[in-house]
Amino acid sequence: MQVILNIIIPSSVTWIGDTAFQNCSSLSQHCNIPSSVRTIGDGTFYACTALVEVELCVGLQTSVRTIGDGTFYACTAMVEVELRVGLQTIGRDAFMNCRSLPHIIIPSSVTSIGDNAFQECSSLVQVELHDGLQSIGRGAFFNCRSLVCIIIPSSVRAIGNGAFARCDLLRNVTILQTLFLLSTSRK
Repeated sequence: MQVILNIIIPSSVTWIGDTAFQNCSSLSQHCNIPSSVRTIGDGTFYACTALVEVELCVGLQTSVRTIGDGTFYACTAMVEVELRVGLQTIGRDAFMNCRSLPHIIIPSSVTSIGDNAFQECSSLVQVELHDGLQSIGRGAFFNCRSLVCIIIPSSVRAIGNGAFARCDLLRNVTILQTLFLLSTSRK
């Protein structure tokens, strides 16, 4: 049985397909996504349990527009993710169960955070959201037990059901403007 320890993604790559490295539990501790990549598919790094750090290109901007559904789901060793300006969408379950992730900065170019995107990130203490964000999906930060405070920027128009449910230490929520839709109900 062969295991993948390290990947080098050349600058000729423009997208990484769904489940490309799924369950590569020995994948190296650091992964650079080059600036040529525009889309990271669904489940691309799903359950890469040894992956510690991901950087979306080097520099201030990225060409990655979308992080797909479940892209980094259950990357339980991940402690650092560098999201860059240019990213627009964080998909459903994108970072779900990244239990070692202590902080995340969502750049101003991100307009939506998908349902359950950071659910079960139990070490997540700090989340920095910026103007430009329009929607926070259902359960986006569900059960982020270490999260203490959150500031919702004035650009946010919708926060889904249970977005911050079971965040046991969450004491301060600041909403900088009136929301159009605080929660949605699905039957």
